[in-house]
Amino acid sequence: MNTYTVAAPALNALADPHANAVAPVHAPAIAIGDPLNINDVQAATVDVESRKRLREVDVNRVTADEMGAARVRRHVVLGEIAVDMYPGAGAPAWFAPAMRVALEALQPLIHAYECESRGIARIINSNVCQDIDTIQPLVDNQGAIPANLPAGLTLGMLKRLPLATVNALLVAYDQVPVGNATTRRRQLGVWFGLKQSFF
Repeated sequence: MNTYTVAAPALNALADPHANAVAPVHAPAIAIGDPLNINDVQAATVDVESRKRLREVDVNRVTADEMGAARVRRHVVLGEIAVDMYPGAGAPAWFAPAMRVALEALQPLIHAYECESRGIARIINSNVCQDIDTIQPLVDNQGAIPANLPAGLTLGMLKRLPLATVNALLVAYDQVPVGNATTRRRQLGVWFGLKQSFF
């Protein structure tokens, strides 16, 4: 028999003593490693439904937090039982192709947002004029900032970046490195929206 992989402590008693007398906690605490028991679903459901009925009669008897705690606990129990009853029941076969089609339709919009993001960063970077000024990072064609881009990159840091890092960044941004070290730094700087005269 399979066991619970998460704990589901018993609910706290309702703060209102009169409400607690009408809707006491039914479901016992569940510890990690306890055997799965379908009756735990029923007990958790009794807690949810009794609080729900009481709240429908008088909303002040059961707080939203008390109601929410019962629902969350029931979902925890249901989730554990469902995983056991339907192992490996992943997404249906049609799901991945449908998602692929939906995402392909969004690609032009995503690309436009990437371009807009780079444009905004370049406008900000056009104001960089001192070695201590920070360069706004640009996203690559996958919408991410390259991992090898130094955090807090300044104009001074860019001027001293090792050539290997400059080349790696140009490649990450789908740029073809051209020329000597100075030319490549200028190429990267222009990609960021900096003035060519800085290099």
